[in-house]
Amino acid sequence: ACQLAFAEWQATYQKKLLQSGYDKEQATDLGITVNLMIEGAILLSLTSKSNKPLEVAKKHITILLSKD
Repeated sequence: ACQLAFAEWQATYQKKLLQSGYDKEQATDLGITVNLMIEGAILLSLTSKSNKPLEVAKKHITILLSKD
């Protein structure tokens, strides 16, 4: 069940990245990266009882996805 959920999220991110002009390889890799950053931030936020990991993930996902 978890594997399917992660695959669906990554596919959603990949689709949006393709629509934003990233090539297929970049969109796939970035989809995985965004998913792992969000999931890691959620886990750290829950265990530390802090929203700081989510704030850091938001900041760096924004930087990661900014196209020049």
